[in-house]
Amino acid sequence: MGSLNLPEIKFSSIDLKSKYQAGKYVIDTMRLGTASDDLSGTVKGDLNLVVQNINGQMFPVVNGYSLAIDLVAKPSFKDRASFFLSFIDRFQSVDPAGTRYKFKLVSMSPGAPPQMTPLQ
Repeated sequence: MGSLNLPEIKFSSIDLKSKYQAGKYVIDTMRLGTASDDLSGTVKGDLNLVVQNINGQMFPVVNGYSLAIDLVAKPSFKDRASFFLSFIDRFQSVDPAGTRYKFKLVSMSPGAPPQMTPLQ
């Protein structure tokens, strides 16, 4: 299989409210874009984050995460990104602004594929 090109995604704004405490990077809320963008939504959750010192350089390592994702895709984006959106089709619902995708991603270890479940 050859290379795979991602569709272009532009957000008019990104608003992030987060903090790092007790080994966790907590995303209180991350707002991606606005209703006028082709794709918009929110992300909330946390990442188990360890900062490692390797030869005097600091590197963040994600050891697991739990993210609640709520996205709205307009038809124009859905057409461009249909292949990628097919991975989350089972979480879609109809929304006046387009198609809504609400799901939770959870992984307990680096490199492990995440569990994907519906977000209520």
